[in-house]
Amino acid sequence: LQAAKDRTAELESVKARAVAKFKTLSGEKAQLEKEVLELCDHPFITRLVCTIKDSKNLYFLLEYLQGGELFNIMTSAPYGGKLTLGEARFYMGCVTSALAHLHRKNVLYRDLKPENMLIDEKGYIKFCDFGLAKRLNLDKGQQAFTVCGTTEYLAPELIKGRGYDAGVDWWAAGILIYEMLYARTPFADPSNNPMKICRKILEQPVSFPAGWQRERQHATA
Repeated sequence: LQAAKDRTAELESVKARAVAKFKTLSGEKAQLEKEVLELCDHPFITRLVCTIKDSKNLYFLLEYLQGGELFNIMTSAPYGGKLTLGEARFYMGCVTSALAHLHRKNVLYRDLKPENMLIDEKGYIKFCDFGLAKRLNLDKGQQAFTVCGTTEYLAPELIKGRGYDAGVDWWAAGILIYEMLYARTPFADPSNNPMKICRKILEQPVSFPAGWQRERQHATA
């Protein structure tokens, strides 16, 4: 009986968070996110349990994931917030598998970052928050043009607004790998000015901290 009560409390907690999250979304965006979640049945994508609709809102009841955000794991990691190579490989295995599945389903994610990845009870990553996802005929070369996402993870072609495809998600995955290993993104700016960050992305090559090879070898031990 207690287990049933605990499970009910978990679901109610998730439901409450879902209500708070989706009240501010437009009906069109909420409907799109619902369609993507229903379309993508994958172990590394948050499972949609059900939806509830009233006269004003569409509510999402998502599976309970108790491990928190990947962001919290990264910021609390040793070595100044840097993950080991083994940890980075494990998490990126989840990320690449989920992205490949989304792209096979003709879905662009467009908001890859540690805050949008939750950890399940076994330590695996689950993608969440599909508010910026876009359905396209990727296999037929269709492109998107809307500039959206988190600045530090934006691909050059997305910033230029000249049309982009699944490559923007793989670019963001590369930024994420860097952040896992070095506790910062490669084009971060001290002022956190979006224009300066975009200029760096377009004009500067990726650089690595001094002694990074020796440091990574140490982190692997």
